[in-house]
Amino acid sequence: DECVLAWVVDGGRDAVEVAHLAATGIFVLELTRVATSSPSTVSPPPPPPGPL
Repeated sequence: DECVLAWVVDGGRDAVEVAHLAATGIFVLELTRVATSSPSTVSPPPPPPGPL
């Protein structure tokens, strides 16, 4: 019984680790995709103030 319990706990930990890695990978991919595909999402610097 203890072996089964340990196996389930180990499996759960592995699943969490895999999910975490997958989420991190997706986040990084999304980040790079957004950064490369649409630079317009980055707010441009404000224009210099004109003569008053």
